[in-house]
Amino acid sequence: GGQNADYLEVALQGYRRGSRGHDTMHAQAASLTDQDIADLAEYLSGLENSDEQGISRATEDMVRAGKEKSAVCTACHGETGIAPAPQWPNLAGQHASYLERALHQYKTGERSDLVMGPMATPLDDTAIEELAAYFAAQPGLHTPNEM
Repeated sequence: GGQNADYLEVALQGYRRGSRGHDTMHAQAASLTDQDIADLAEYLSGLENSDEQGISRATEDMVRAGKEKSAVCTACHGETGIAPAPQWPNLAGQHASYLERALHQYKTGERSDLVMGPMATPLDDTAIEELAAYFAAQPGLHTPNEM
């Protein structure tokens, strides 16, 4: 809940096309029509989300290091992980393991994206873990009333 509808459409289309690697999500999205995807995205974006932090094993030092490395992320994802534009995902409060997996997939090309691929390619495992720790430590995703 609380993710941007525009972003959710892009994500679901990516799972349907296979440009986002996740077997379960691909299987779920493969039979969806464009209208199904639009309807699901609208519904999911309207769900309220808690203001909790994401699950993370991170230490305060990891979160601090992630914040220092996050400057390049802020143009699209916002300083604290709340995206300033609806086509970009909110990262705040996501589970660290999800963020780590996504960054690794962009780095290896398992997820293809013209922006994220080049951003993730130079990241080493430590930087990925620290970035994930920082965004997971931020208070959860926005609720629809905040937009």
